[in-house]
Amino acid sequence: KVPYLYQAGQKKFYFNYLAFWKWILLALWHGIVAYFVPMYGMVGPYDSTGKTAEHWVVSTVSFSVILHVVTYKLFIDSYFWSKLNILMASISILIYYVVVILGSVPAMANLIQPEASGAFFVMAINPKFWFIIIVCPFICLLPDLSIIIISRMYFKKP
Repeated sequence: KVPYLYQAGQKKFYFNYLAFWKWILLALWHGIVAYFVPMYGMVGPYDSTGKTAEHWVVSTVSFSVILHVVTYKLFIDSYFWSKLNILMASISILIYYVVVILGSVPAMANLIQPEASGAFFVMAINPKFWFIIIVCPFICLLPDLSIIIISRMYFKKP
């Protein structure tokens, strides 16, 4: 009667209360980690003059982490990867960083947001930024990876 293709949807396999609350709790975890790791990880001076990172720098690091988390989450939830997926994800991250760099140039920042002037350049010279931008997305996605690995290994899908 019902085509096999639609059975998973009719049985509410992909979207139900458990799936909804799993997504909400994982999103809460992602947000907490993406906010607090940069907030406390960027504490302290970033160069020999003793200057500390301003709010704009820390918030840009936090948003950069979120962008990486979202991009990596798309890869985690995808069953099939193609060259086009990888290319588009790479281009989106590249465009983001180009916009951040342009927004940090003093001439452009003064037109849009003067407080953001030089924010990227402060981030780029700070080793804490590079550590956070590499490690924090994976900390954020650890529960997602664990759930997906366990569910694909031990629980069958229709």
